[in-house]
Order: sequence, then C-alpha cells, then structure tokens
Amino acid sequence: MNKDLLRFKILLQLLHAGSDDVSERMLASSFACEEREIREGMQALAAEGLLEMDPNISPHLTEQGIESARALDRRFQIQLYHLLNEGAAYEDATHDASYLTLYGSEEISPARLQSARLYRAKLAVQDRTQVSGGELCRHLPDGEYRVPFFIYRANGRGKSPDILSMANAGFEQPSIFKVHHGFGTFYMTSKPMIAKSRVSGLEMQGKVESVKYMEGKMYIPCDQEGDVFSFPAFRMRFQNILSDGRQVLHGSAKLSMRCDVGIMHMPESVAVAVFIL
Repeated sequence: MNKDLLRFKILLQLLHAGSDDVSERMLASSFACEEREIREGMQALAAEGLLEMDPNISPHLTEQGIESARALDRRFQIQLYHLLNEGAAYEDATHDASYLTLYGSEEISPARLQSARLYRAKLAVQDRTQVSGGELCRHLPDGEYRVPFFIYRANGRGKSPDILSMANAGFEQPSIFKVHHGFGTFYMTSKPMIAKSRVSGLEMQGKVESVKYMEGKMYIPCDQEGDVFSFPAFRMRFQNILSDGRQVLHGSAKLSMRCDVGIMHMPESVAVAVFIL
C-alpha cells in the first residue's frame, strides 16, 4: 500500500476509534496489509511527532497528531461528499477522496464545499419522499448555493407540463440560493430574451419585468432589486428522487410573470420553476 495513504488511514482510524484496543494486527486486518507495514507507518508518524508509541499502552495521537488528523479528516469529508453528490460509487469516492486529500490543493474550492454541504443535507432527508423548503434549510449551513433550474409551462388547456416555457430563456443560470440562520431565499436574475411573434413572425426582444410566486391560492409579488427577483424557500416543497444513482432534490415553485416587449406589456403567464439540488 502507498505509504502516504497508509499513514493517512492510521491517523483517521486513531482519530475516530480512539486508542483503546487499536493494535497493529487490527489495523493490518482493516487495511488489508501486513503488520510490518503498519508498524513502519506508525514509526514514521511518531518521528513526525504525531503519534506516541509505548510498549505498555496502545498507540495514541499527540495533540499535534489530533490537530493534523482533524484537518485531514475535514478535507477528506468534503472531497468524499462532493464526489458522492456527483454520483460516484462509495468505494470509488473513498479512494479518490483520499488521494485528493493527500495530494490535492489544501484550498477547497467553494463549489466543492457547496456540493459537500448539499450532500450532507440530502443525507439528512434521504428517507423522505418529500421535504419542505423550510426543513431543508435547517440542515444547510449558512452560505450561498448555486442552483440550476428550469421553467416549464404550467398545466393548462393544450399545454404539456414537460415543455419549457419561453420564460426559461429569460433568466440567468444558475439561481442563487442563500441560507441564513435556517431561512432560505432563492434569487433569479432576469435577462433580455428574443422570440418570434406568433402574429407577425418577427423577432421581438423582451424582458421579464415582474414575478409573483404562489402562496396558498394567492400570488405574492417577489421582492425585487433591479433585475433580481427573490422568494422564500419555505414556500416550496422538494421531491426526493434518484437519478442515475444520485439522490436529487427537485423543488418547484409556481410563478406568474409579466414580460415587457418594447412599449408593450405582454399579459401575465403562469409557469413552474423547478430547482435542482
């Protein structure tokens, strides 16, 4: 076994299991290697001041060893949860996360940290077919999450629910999902869009100028700052599904939007925005 990887595994084992009943034989059996390799790995850790070895007691981490092991474990967990969130099999994710921890950059990118946090939150609700936006937010640390979304036509006469709405092209991707003290808010930024007139066939440029979200049986105007519209996550429900082996949460919000085209105001139209976590 790679010597760096073996020392890494020994550190994490001692951090989580403690020193009681930890022996070279037990570690060798757990890691599928020889006791000699375990002994050499421990001696290397002891030489670095991370491990104390005493013939009368089980080996145990020094204060420096505990600090080092905790830092490595944090990076490992982030890498592992990110890979699992991306759909990697557990064994592959564990292998790759170990090497990324040992040889990758010590700086964890915001995207990987976000992915790991989302996976941890999804684990907390994995046995639920549905979960409210409010409950989901309580499992997420404070921060910003970049969440892709699609806007579909709402059910109606002659309309299919699986066809994208024209408004799908009217917002920047992704949305920003901000969580603060267990309360979440989705932010969508409108942008100009071009579509052909059904009457004249000419191309027209328009922009979403107002957005309302459904609360109960009423539509409530979204908060708006310039081109940015926002609404609370606790008004949404998320479906817990499996897609290509991944656990995915689909949160939907029914929206009513009005688009301005030149000096004209198009009538309000209803669509369903689906956010994918």
